[in-house]
Amino acid sequence: MNKKQFFLMALVLAATSACNAEKLTFEMPVEKVMELKGFVLKGISLSGTVKLGCISNDNQFSVKRNGKVIHTNQIRVLEVADLRLDQTFTGEVYTGERITLYIPDGKKDDIVPGDVVISTASACSNGPVRK
Repeated sequence: MNKKQFFLMALVLAATSACNAEKLTFEMPVEKVMELKGFVLKGISLSGTVKLGCISNDNQFSVKRNGKVIHTNQIRVLEVADLRLDQTFTGEVYTGERITLYIPDGKKDDIVPGDVVISTASACSNGPVRK
């Protein structure tokens, strides 16, 4: 293989690997999973601290375990802990916030602490941090 062929192959590999890379707009490690057995809310809740980005209600998310997607759904935010009096919940959650998400009809063993909630397609109006 000559230098020109080698350079061309390296360029193609770099371009294809860049296309396959996920650009995360949201990431939250799951710290706690609770089963909800209420009359209205049945399923599971996932709690954790947002590590990266923001996400809003109805955005698509996935849950990964050991790099493999194990669940996909739409975001339903149940709670944002410790909002200040001058802040209102607008359906969006941001980096650094402790949140609780709801997965309807989920089973407690479906998702476990250590799994990671991610999204590559979230749309928040204020960027990655609550203002």
